[in-house]
Amino acid sequence: MIMTQRIQPLKRYSQNFLTNRYYAEKIIAALNLKSDDVVLEIGAGTGMLTEIIQKYACTKIVSLEVDRRCIPLLQEKLSAKVEIVQDSILNFSIEDLYLTWGKKVKVVGNIPYHITSEILFRLMDDRGYISQVVLMVQKEVADRLLATPHNKVYGIPTVLLGYYAQINRLFNLSRKNFLPVPKVDSTVITLSFREERNELRDHDLFIKLVRQCFQTRRKMIQNGLKRIFNPLLVERIKTIPLSVRPEDLTIEDYVNLANEIYYLSSLDPQV
Repeated sequence: MIMTQRIQPLKRYSQNFLTNRYYAEKIIAALNLKSDDVVLEIGAGTGMLTEIIQKYACTKIVSLEVDRRCIPLLQEKLSAKVEIVQDSILNFSIEDLYLTWGKKVKVVGNIPYHITSEILFRLMDDRGYISQVVLMVQKEVADRLLATPHNKVYGIPTVLLGYYAQINRLFNLSRKNFLPVPKVDSTVITLSFREERNELRDHDLFIKLVRQCFQTRRKMIQNGLKRIFNPLLVERIKTIPLSVRPEDLTIEDYVNLANEIYYLSSLDPQV
C-alpha cells in the first residue's frame, strides 16, 4: 500500500503529494548530486524525492517533515543514512548543518503553498550556507519571481530574490500530478545564490526600502519612502524620479536608490 493511501493529506500543512515519479527523478537530477554533498530536503511527505536522493552516496542527507504521522512510514521506506527530522524549515538551522559538515548545503523540496514566501526569504537569509536550491512552487509564485518591471506581479520577491540569486524555471507540472489535486499548477525552479556583491552598501537598508515601497505599490514611490525616511532626505534623491511607482523600477534602480539614501544619510545624520 503506498503512503498516500495510508496518510490522509491535511489542508493545514498544504499537503499535495507528488505522485509522478518521472518528475521526481527530474527534480533530483537538477541537483547534480555528488558523493560529498550535504542535502537538506524540505517536506519529505511520502518520501518520493527522498527515496531517489538516498541512492546517491551523499555525505549527509537530512529530510524535514512537520507531520508526525509521516515519520514512522518514512522510517519504513528510507535507509538509515537519511536523518528524518520532525521540524519546519522555518525553525531548522541551516547554519548548524553547514558548520557541522563544513560544506554548503543543497536544498530541495516540494514546499507548502501557504508558507512559500516565508521559506524563500528564509533561504535568502541563509544564502551564505547554501550552494544550490531546487524547489517546486506554485506556478504563480514562479511567474512572480521571474517577472519584469511594469508588471502587476512584479514585487518584493522579484526584487529581493532576483538580486541575491540567479533564478531559473526548469519545467511546469500539471496539477494532475498531485494527490489531492490542487487548484493550481506547479513549477520547478532553481536558485543559485550569488557571491556577496560589493555594489550594495547596506543590505538591511535595501531590504527595508524594497519592502516599504511595495506596501504602497499603487502610489508614487515617494509616498512609501517618506513613511520610513525623513521627507527632507527623500526630496534630495536624484537617482530615480520620485513620481514613478514601485513596479516601474528595475532591481538595479533599487540598488542605486538604496546606495543614494545611504550616502545622503551619512552626509547629514539628522535627515
